[in-house]
Formats: sequence, C-alpha cells, structure tokens
Amino acid sequence: MEKVRISPNQLLYLIILFELGSAIVIGYGMEAKQDAWLAALIAMGVGIGLFYFVYRPIFKVYPDIPLTAILEKVFGKYLGKLLVAAYVWYFAYLASRVLRDFGELLLTAFLDQTPLSVVIGFMLLVVMYATYLGIQSIAKSAEILIVVIAIYLGGGISLVFFSDVLEPQNLLPFLEHGLQPLIKTVFPTALTFPFGEMVVFLMMMPLLTNPGLRVKTGILGMLIAGTLIAITTAIDIAVLGLYRASNATFPLLLTAEKLKVGDFLEGMDAFALSMLIICGYFKITVFFYAAVAAGTGLFGVKKGRVMIVPIGLTVIVTSIFMTSSFVEHIETGLEFVTYWIHLPLQIGIPFLILIGIWIKKFKRDRGERLGES
Repeated sequence: MEKVRISPNQLLYLIILFELGSAIVIGYGMEAKQDAWLAALIAMGVGIGLFYFVYRPIFKVYPDIPLTAILEKVFGKYLGKLLVAAYVWYFAYLASRVLRDFGELLLTAFLDQTPLSVVIGFMLLVVMYATYLGIQSIAKSAEILIVVIAIYLGGGISLVFFSDVLEPQNLLPFLEHGLQPLIKTVFPTALTFPFGEMVVFLMMMPLLTNPGLRVKTGILGMLIAGTLIAITTAIDIAVLGLYRASNATFPLLLTAEKLKVGDFLEGMDAFALSMLIICGYFKITVFFYAAVAAGTGLFGVKKGRVMIVPIGLTVIVTSIFMTSSFVEHIETGLEFVTYWIHLPLQIGIPFLILIGIWIKKFKRDRGERLGES
C-alpha cells in the first residue's frame, strides 16, 4: 500500500462516483418493473447494513492494514495468500467488466466504426496512468470532477421538469405485482451491484487521514449515490415508459436525447455521455488500483507500479474476450457473476473474517481469564 493519505471528503467523492459508475448506465433494477426506483432505495439500505455490520467491525479491529493483509492475519499465511489471490482476480475482473460496459457504450453512442479493442485500450491507458500517479492523484481528480457531475445531474434533472417529456403515470400502479418482484430484484442483484462492491474500499480505509470518519463517510457516500440512482431510474421510466426503459441498452442516453426546452435547448445526450464516462472512469480506476495494491501484497513487490502493466494486460484481454456480445455480457453479470462471484467475495468471505475475529477475541479473553485464575 502507498504511504499516503486521502481526506474524508476525497473518499466521499470517490465512493459517490464509484457507486454511480455503471449503475446509471444500464437499466438498474428493471426486474421490479415500475418499482425499480424503490428497489434501488431498499438495496441501498441493505447495502448500508452490510457496510455497518460486517465491513465496519473488520476495519475497526484492523484499522491500519488493507483487506489483503487482514486475510493473512485471520486465515494464516497459506489460506490467506489464496484468498488474497482471489481478490486480486476479483478486482481485476470487475475492472474488465466495467471497462467492457463503457467500451460498448462508446461504440453504441459515437464510435460505431471503431474496433472495441481500440476503444477500451485507450480507456485503460488513462486508468493505468492514473494508477501510476497514485491514489492521491485519483482522489484529487475526484474532488474536481464531482463538481462537473453535480452540475450535469442537477441540470439534467431540472431540465426533465421544464421539458414536456415527463409522464409520472408511467410509475404507476405502485407495487402492482406485490413485493415478490421487488424482493427478487434486491436480493441479490441490486444489493451486490453496486452496493456490495463497497468491499473494494476495504483496500483504501487505512489511507484515510481521519480514521474516525470512515463509517460516516462510507454511509453518506452510499446514501447520496443510492438516492441519485433511484432518482435517475425513476426518471428513465417516467420519460421512456416501462417497456422502453427496461429494454433499452442504455436508457439514460435515450432519456437525455428526449430532453427539450423550447427551440433552443435539446439533445442533451452528449452531456449525459460525458457524465457517464467520468463515473465509469472512476469505477474502473478504483477496481484497478485495488487489484494492483492487492497484487503488490500478494507477490511481495516493493514498488506497486511494477504490477500495473501485467494487471493492465490481463484486464484488457479479459474485457475483450469475456463474452461474444454485450447481451451475453449483461446476462452473465446478472446470473453467474452475481451468485458465484459477488456473493462469496462481497458477503461470504467478509463474514468469515468477522467470525475469525470473534473466535480470536474469544480465545484471547478466555486465556486472560484462565491466567488470572
């Protein structure tokens, strides 16, 4: 890990941009139909519970070391190393998935004649360079670009209400199909993506200048991002209608295209695209930085920058060849990745860490009591 520090505000901005990431690109929670916005809010609440009751006790006991070092302390050298390797792969794999999301977005929106490998190759070069500069540079850029995102989102949401495209009746009837579709959407898909992905910040919590603000910063970031995801999801459905919103590859772009105020302001898709690219850049960069940091610990490399090129090559090759089409890519993410990758690494292993911490504490307390007697 780098011997640098980031401020609570910088961490907050990173969390907001990371959580928005690809969640506002693709249709979020559309399995819940017109109640998708409610699914986002419920998933946010459960995600905050996961962060508070599982992640918080972990970095409270081990405040000065990242997740990878915690794994070795709790599970021992050999099993710990194996689990660290799993997280190196996990963070790199998620970076490649998000990279594919935004490569496909750019191809669909503007660069339809450009090879996918070229688009994602240039995107990853920027991410690799940011990682080379270090977490402080990444965090400082978040301080600047969060202002741009705030202007874009605030302006876009305001334009929706000033234009004549909003049809609130598209959000009705409320809970038409009962709670079952809502529960199925939240558990586990909407929970694991993006709120469960907060596990990546266990790699960065030791870098905070004020450790006492870790919990408040994490929860506030999730609250802001989750609320924005719910709002944009509701707007997509209200503007496009349920059928178009749930079947569109990138519903937010279609919504932006429909925005129009008078005869002088229309076609806001270029602004929406730039906002999506900024959020996507930070999500890829956070995952990539975590993969490099975890790989540095795994292989005992003194300078983490040595890991940037090999992990970068792995990410780009995986991103290109992981699936044959974007439809298959989305289906794989919703089914296989959610159940067989997200759940074990976001919830399963952190919960086992928590059990390991409790067992060690019990043995220590018991030893002290026996020593006193």
